[in-house]
Amino acid sequence: MKKAILSLCLMCCLGFLFFAATSSDDTRAVRVIDDLKHGSGKVGTFRSLIIGINDYQDPKIPDLKTPINDAQAMADVLEKRYGFTVKVLLNQEATRKAIYNAIRDLSGLAKETDSILIYYAGHGDIDRQYNDGWWIPSDAKAGDPTTYFDNVLVQKAMYSTKARHVLLLSDSCYAGTLFGLARDMPPIIDNKYYLNLYNEKSRWGMTSGNKTPVADDGTAGHSVFAYQLLKELRKNEKPYLSTQEIYTRIAPTVSNNSEQTPMCRPIKNTGDMGGEFVFIASSGAIIERPSARAISSATLSVESNVSSAAVTIDGRRVGTTPLSNVSVAGGAEHHILVEKPGYEVYQKVVYIEKGRSLTLDVYLDPVKPRKGRLYVDTQPINAKVRILNIGPLFYQGIELEAGSYQVEVSADGYQPETEETALNAGEDKYLNIRLKKAQVTRTGDRIRNSVNMEFVYISPGTFTMGSPANEKDRETDEFQHQVILNKGFYMQTTEVTQGQWRAVMGNTLQLSRIAATTVRWSKYPGMMRRNSSAD
Repeated sequence: MKKAILSLCLMCCLGFLFFAATSSDDTRAVRVIDDLKHGSGKVGTFRSLIIGINDYQDPKIPDLKTPINDAQAMADVLEKRYGFTVKVLLNQEATRKAIYNAIRDLSGLAKETDSILIYYAGHGDIDRQYNDGWWIPSDAKAGDPTTYFDNVLVQKAMYSTKARHVLLLSDSCYAGTLFGLARDMPPIIDNKYYLNLYNEKSRWGMTSGNKTPVADDGTAGHSVFAYQLLKELRKNEKPYLSTQEIYTRIAPTVSNNSEQTPMCRPIKNTGDMGGEFVFIASSGAIIERPSARAISSATLSVESNVSSAAVTIDGRRVGTTPLSNVSVAGGAEHHILVEKPGYEVYQKVVYIEKGRSLTLDVYLDPVKPRKGRLYVDTQPINAKVRILNIGPLFYQGIELEAGSYQVEVSADGYQPETEETALNAGEDKYLNIRLKKAQVTRTGDRIRNSVNMEFVYISPGTFTMGSPANEKDRETDEFQHQVILNKGFYMQTTEVTQGQWRAVMGNTLQLSRIAATTVRWSKYPGMMRRNSSAD
């Protein structure tokens, strides 16, 4: 039994949802449609079954942390903001028999205009023999599939129910064989888009994972997937929200913050006819109106991933997160600012209708340390600049993490210079390095530089390189061959000493590598001697 061994089929999950929904992302003048609102007589009942299991009777099945929180929060937002009737099964209530009866009743009770949502949060497992999956009820026996709840039963319920829309939302591993082909979203989302989705029958599934186990942790007591889903449902300010709108917003965040790969598509062989589940905002999200003053006002709540963040509304400090039901003027825009030291500032302008409430779910990103920038002015101006202790090539204004850097400046005919400099976060640092001309003396075919390195001129010509066949300790690849020098060059007459290296390169670390190479080559007599010189 795996931890967030959550179900594999869209139905086999740690979070399962049957939904009916609406959406709007690139919205263009989306307004309430008379025929597409609760109480119009043309929109049926939105029904939901919410299942959450933290505690299992069998001690061999590990208990979970987040399903109860996820299930209760889901039930609350569906009932209050989207007008659902909700049935909840939690922990020991969610036995195999109880789940079976609840799904069967929900499927049979639905009428042709109704929409169904089933949310499951708990363990699931994969049936590898049939490429299917199970939910793990609270009374299941570990390792005994006959005590599990087969996802095929959920698929049958989706097919047989008269409901117009069914959405499966699974926060768990999932065997993707039940998914059909995805459908693209239109470039423009308007009233016609939502109306067309609602009018056609749909059977969709959304899952937080495929066949890999889903983690039982996340943010604010919810799983990663449930937290993002709840956030989108709560912060929605439009009358409609479609399934794909939700998915396209939360899928990247879920993938970036977990090992899960979310999916969202129609479910095969369940009667999908091209529609899509649409969430319709309801009077459940409207505040009670006992007076004219209440009708003209609205309330704002702010939740955040960081506690005690300061909340400012329209320039007035009103408290810290979590913040609940602050009274604001209805029918107006409000500028919201949420901030805390060490985190990026969150700002948003929201419009709240009179008599309504709005909950903002705010995510504060930690402040990333600003990089420093390094500039190096050189004389001569065409000198080459390198930073010896990093890989990237230098360019003026190169951005670097705070730290210490070894800057080398060199040019033909000049003595190279190396300078160590410390760069602070967010600092723009300018170095001015002027090179001295190299001092070279000539004696015949030899030259000596300013650090007492003597070089001899090697003329163009031909010589024989390699070891004679009769030489003692000769290696097999040391055959003699002729080498032709097309150009002359200068070669140092002795090995490089450590003092000479530091004077030229300023980097003793590199010297140790050269010394090691010298030792390796010392095995070949006559080619290189072991460097035993000091300064």
